[in-house]
Parts: sequence; structure tokens; C-alpha cells
Amino acid sequence: FRQATTDGEVRRTMSRLAHTFLLLVCVVGICFAQQAPTKLTVEGYGDIVVPAGVEPFEEVEKFSQQLRLQGTKFTPSQLQSFMDYLCGETKCTRKLQELSLELKGIGTIVVDIGQSPHIAIDEFLVRARSAGHTVNDEGVTQVLDYFCTRKPCLSSALAPIDLVVGDIGTLTVSVGQEVADAVESFATRARDAGHAITLDDVSAITSNLCARKTCNRAVSLPPYTLDINGVGQVAVTFGEEPAYALERFVVGLKTKKGPTLTDENIDMIMDSLCTALPCRSRVSRVSLEITDVGTLKVDIGQEPASAVRQFIDGALRDGVALTNEDAANIMKSTCELKRCTNPLDLEPLSLQVGNIGTVSLPIGSEPADVFLRFVEQARAAGTSIGAQDATVVMERLCGMTPCRKVLNLNPATLNVTGVGTIEVPFGAEPADVVTSWLEEARAAGYTIDGGLVAEIMDRLCAVTPCFKNVDTSPYELNVTGVGTVAVPFGVEPADSAERFFLSARKAGVMIGAETATQIMNALCQARTCNRLLDLSPLTINISPLNISGYTEFVLEFGQEPAKGLAQFVDGVVASGGSVTGDEATSILKAICDRIACFVPLDVNPPVTLTVDNVGSLVVPFGVDPTKAILDWVESVIAAGSDLIGADTATKIYENVCSRVRCYRPLDVTPYQLELANIGTLTVPFGAEPVKAVNRFLLDARAAGQAIGAEGADQIFELVCASRRCHLPVNTSPVVVNVTAFGFGEGFDTLSILFGEEPADVLRAFISRTLRAGNTVTYDDSRAMMQSACAAVACLKALDLSPITLEVASYGTVVVPIEMKPRDAVVAFGNTHSLAMPVLQQILTAVCARMKCADYE
Repeated sequence: FRQATTDGEVRRTMSRLAHTFLLLVCVVGICFAQQAPTKLTVEGYGDIVVPAGVEPFEEVEKFSQQLRLQGTKFTPSQLQSFMDYLCGETKCTRKLQELSLELKGIGTIVVDIGQSPHIAIDEFLVRARSAGHTVNDEGVTQVLDYFCTRKPCLSSALAPIDLVVGDIGTLTVSVGQEVADAVESFATRARDAGHAITLDDVSAITSNLCARKTCNRAVSLPPYTLDINGVGQVAVTFGEEPAYALERFVVGLKTKKGPTLTDENIDMIMDSLCTALPCRSRVSRVSLEITDVGTLKVDIGQEPASAVRQFIDGALRDGVALTNEDAANIMKSTCELKRCTNPLDLEPLSLQVGNIGTVSLPIGSEPADVFLRFVEQARAAGTSIGAQDATVVMERLCGMTPCRKVLNLNPATLNVTGVGTIEVPFGAEPADVVTSWLEEARAAGYTIDGGLVAEIMDRLCAVTPCFKNVDTSPYELNVTGVGTVAVPFGVEPADSAERFFLSARKAGVMIGAETATQIMNALCQARTCNRLLDLSPLTINISPLNISGYTEFVLEFGQEPAKGLAQFVDGVVASGGSVTGDEATSILKAICDRIACFVPLDVNPPVTLTVDNVGSLVVPFGVDPTKAILDWVESVIAAGSDLIGADTATKIYENVCSRVRCYRPLDVTPYQLELANIGTLTVPFGAEPVKAVNRFLLDARAAGQAIGAEGADQIFELVCASRRCHLPVNTSPVVVNVTAFGFGEGFDTLSILFGEEPADVLRAFISRTLRAGNTVTYDDSRAMMQSACAAVACLKALDLSPITLEVASYGTVVVPIEMKPRDAVVAFGNTHSLAMPVLQQILTAVCARMKCADYE
């Protein structure tokens, strides 16, 4: 007792002690009381009560088997938990276990824990017989006895299950029979006997039986089918009245617009069905006379509720007053003549039309009238339903209820004299059509004012409802900083825009192509544009004018021609070209012949400047001011003036550029030419280049760097390529006539090459003359020198004294005027016995002081 750790253990320990004590007392012959039964409450299902002396195993099995019959099945683990509890309260000698018995050649019967043996045997018989084994009921009685000696049995015999089905009879499921087999057999016999039994009835019967016995498959009662050659197949659901199936078949043919069956055809099909199946009625047409209304007819395959509604709908359209009670009575009378499956519905029919709305068709109304109102309501809300869509909707409405009236889908027309005919299609808004027609008329050149539009609308609106008017007010667009573009009704927007752009340009405001495009886009969004305004630049061919390589002048849209041309001229001048006033005037005239010009072009010379002691500088129209200044300076130089130096030219440039735009600076830097071993030739701005070169050559000769004709020509070529030379360049020899001195043939002229010193040339001439045997006096020498210096600038005097050269260690070489230098050197060499190389050196030194070739 002390070892008990839980309340359950305490109770079980006390119970065992009490039981032991009772046994001990009874052993000695004194029993005071009988042991109380053990009980376990299974919540929701009841109590398991184990009387004293009874094995808990038996009561758990009975409890489980009984609940199995009621549809509750415990798992083996649940049943074992019941046993564990009961065995803790009372002594257990047996345990729950699965039982099995093999039937040789057939299979093994297995009885689960908590399963009644007779149920397990019955299920085994069903499976065995399904597998083709022949097992009789008597043969398994001993099997039942076998199992019932090993566990409790709720039933000690195998018995069939009976179920009373209404007034049809009793359905018996035999031992070992599949429930579905028994139900199918019973239902078929009942139907063939003429009893009304449906699939719903069969389902209810099956559910009842499957709660009492295991069902291994579903009941299968397929419909009866009858093939109608070329038409289809009539399918009669099990238990269904064949006439109902035939009615359904006929409805299907009508719905699918299939072949039409005659009354004779229908009767033949009905006969065939009634030959195969029991029939309690036949298909037939129904006619019912309604007093003061007419005859109601229900065709074969037609739902009575549909026929009654159609009948009442027609009566109401004919003006017959019928109440809901009248309709109900008509329906009741009809259903007494023919089976009704649907109630009478007098609510309005409805048809959804796209995303527009729903057409509600009350009973007794004409679909064409109702739908026309719907179309007009949709148009009033801004949605148009055209004739094609209306035709589709009407076909659907007339399929829902008979249509007695055709919807008029013809357009409304109006002839406008002298212009054309307006056609308003069905469902279209007259104002929209008229607006489009007006645009077409305007595009064709017609002008239609607001008064005529009002008259057109009045006449059209008298024919078809109008929900809006044509807007004949002018459209106005405010252009910030410029003004308002007004487009009167019926006027082409491009015309109004063009007038606005011209007036803006006249007022000095340029509206370029980009802004004009934005304005036109805004106008064309508000008003239909039949033509676009040409916003492209205006191009004028100027190739005949030969303006510095320019072949065309382009004027941007909206630009004032004179201003654009002035900019063009500036561009030409800036690029180094020029445009004369006549050329500019010619271009402007070509422009103004094509577009309006509001500002003239001033082609007068922009600058005239008088320079003291020189003259007047004029900068013509269309000429680069810098070029004009340079050209003027060149003209001054060519005139022999050197008064325009760098400082003066700079002041002139600054004066001119303060009055007119200058595109490039005035370069007044002197021109310089560096000559190796000689010096730098400088030509100042404003000086005559030829004069500057001659001075440089003279200075070079004075410095002993005489430059001959060829070198001088090269220098002149370089200088005149950079600076304009106005004077001629002459590097030919100067020839002085000396015939008067009588020196004889060969000594008539003195030739002085360019760059030679006259004194040196004359000395050599006199030397040759003397050697020729002539006499040259001092006066002759002086006279010839004067003649030479008159032709060529002389930089030194004539010196006829001998030329001397000191030769170290030997003395002085003397070359008299009358001797060749070579002869003097040879004589000196002979005197001193000098070698030829030494003589050559001496001769070279002598020829460095005098031009030996001139003495030969």
C-alpha cells in the first residue's frame, strides 16, 4: 500500500486487498457480502459493466460488437485501453485477440478484435462467392460455433437482413449476399412490376442497408437507352417515367435546333419505350380553353410554365386584363392536364448587354419597344448601340419571348440643299453625326454657319431623340504673352492659326515652328483639322548669285524675312564671305513674293569714316569690316601713301567696330622673315613690301652680305605671298652704256648684276679694259662711276689702288689694277718658289677680297 504512487494505484491496491480479504473470510466459511461489479464509462457511448466473476474480455467484446451494429467502430488500441483500465480494477485471465480459421481451398476467415463472428463470416461469404467459390450457409454454421466458443457472439446464427420498403414489399439481403446485388434485383423487380421507384429511393434503401452490413460496391442501375436513327438517343433514367424522358429528348432537339419529330414519330418512340419499360402515361399535347381569353396550348416537350407565361404575355399585349390570381388559376388548370416541373414565373425577363446595362422585359411588353427605350437611355448616358449590335440583341430577346414587331434600324436622313445628305445611323447621336458631316462639308469647301446648323438639328431632332446639341461657339486658345487664337465655327483651324501667326509677327513677336506645332495640336484636338499648316522653313535658291559657296537661303517659320536675311548675311560675312546690297535685295524680293514681309532691309553702308590727309573709309553692306579696313589700307598703300601705320589702323578698327559688328580682329603685327646668317627682314603694317625688301637687301649688301637675283627673287616671293605687293619687283642686271669713252668693241657696256656693288664691278671692268691696251683716265673712271651710281645705289667709292695680301714668311702679294689676280699670285709664287697647293691657298685668300672671276 505504501508503494502506491497515484490515486489510480491506490484504488487498485485497495480493491485487491478487499478482494483478498473477502476470499479469506469466505474460505473460513463466513461471507459477509458479494463483490460489486466493475464499471468503465466510455463518454458518448455508455458503460462497460463487468459483473463479479465475469471476464472483462467478454464485456469489452460485447460492448464493441453492439456499437459496431450502430455504426461505431473502435480501433484495437482503443479497446485495449478499455481492457487495461478494467484489468486494473478486477482480475483478467483472458486478453483481446484477433481470431482466424482457414477454410481449405477457399480462404481464411478473420474475426477482428471487437467484431461479431457472424458479421465476419457473412463478409467472408460475400467475398468468397464474389470470387466464384460455392459455400452454403449450413457449411459455415460449425464455423460460427467455432468462433462463438472463443469469444462472445451477439448472434449465434447466420440470418438474412430484411428491410420493408413502403408498399412495394420487403427487401431481403441473404447471408453472404452483396448488398448492391440485392438492391439492384429488388429495384428492378419493383420497377418491372409497375411500382414507382426512383434512384433517390434506391439511394435511401442502400444507405439503410450499408449501415447494417458492409457494402463492397455501389449500386449500378444504368438508364435505359433507345437509339433513334439519324436523330439521337432517348435515355430513360432508372425509375423515370418514359414519357418524361421522351419530353426531355424533344426539348433537347428544339434547343439544339435538331431534326423535328412528327406526332407519328413521337408515338412510335413512345410505343418502343413502353414495350421495354412500364409506362403509366404517354406524351401528348394539351389544350385549355380560357374564357374570354383564348386557347392555351402546351406542345410536346414544352414546359407548362413556359407555355402559360407565353399565353399570358400574348393576352396582355392584346389588351386583356389578367391578374396574378388569374395566372395562378390558369397554371393550376394546366398542371392538372400535364406534369409541371417548374413554377410559373411572371417576373420580367432580363438580358445583360455587354457593359452597358440590362434590358428588363416585363411580361406583356413588346421587345422592340422596350429595347428602343433602352438604346435611347444608353445614348443619353453617352453609349451608342449600332444597328449591328441591336440586331444581335433583338435576336436574343425574340428568342426569349415572341416578337410581334420589328425594330426599325433604318438611318434617319436629311437632305441639305446644295451640300449633301446627312444620315444618322440607328443608335447614333444626331449631334455627333452632324458634327462629323459638317467637318466633311468644310473639308470639301462648304461654309456652314451656326444658323443653318440650328435648322438642321431642329429637323433631325423631330425625327429621332437628341440628347445634346452641336457646339457652334468659337474655340479660343490663349497663347501666353502673345494673344488669343480664335477659331470661329465652320472655319479651318489652320486658317485662323495662320492669321494669328502673321499678326504676331507683324507686332514683332516671332512664333517658331515648335510653338506653332503646339498651338496647332491644341487647336486640332478641339476642332477637326482638314489641313495642316506648313511649318517647314522657307528655302530660296541663291546659287545664281554665287555668294561665297552658298546655294540656298533658309528662313525659319515665323521669322521676319528682313531679320532672317540680316542674320544670314552676318553668317556669310562671319565665314569670310560677302553679300552685296543688290544680292540681299534680290533675295528679300524672292522671299516677299511668297510670304508677307513687314520690315524692310537696310542695305546702306553702315559706316563711313574720314581719315585726315588720306581719304574716306567706307564699310559696304554685307562686307566684313575688318576686310573692308584692310582693303582700304591696301588701296592707300597702292596710292603711294605710308600714313596708315599700325597705330592709326588700330584706331580706325576700334572706331568702326564701335559702330558695326566686327567678326575678326585686325592684325597689325609686322611681317618678319628670318634669313640665316643675314638677319631679319621686317615689313611694318601699312608699308609697301617691295620697298621694305629693297631696303633690307641694301642693308645686307652694306654689311657685306650681298644677295643676288635668285635669292632676292625667293625673298620677294615669300614676302608678297603674305603681304600684297603693289610695286614691281626687278632683279635683272643694270646695264650702263660706256660707248662714249671709246674703249672699243667688247667694252661698250658695263653690266651690274642685282646685288653687286657698282664700285667692285667698275674696278674689274677697268682692269679688263687696261689689260686690253686701252687707256682709262681718272675722269673716265669718275664719269663711269657716276653713271653706275645713278642706276644702282652705291655703298662705297671706287678704289683703283692695288689689292694686297700679307703672306707670312714670304711678304706681300700685290695685285695691281692692270693685272689678273691669278697672274699676280703666280708671279709671287715664282719669286718665292712656292708649291702649287700654297699658291692655291693664296689665290683663294685673294679672291675672298675681290671677285676674281670678274678679272678674267
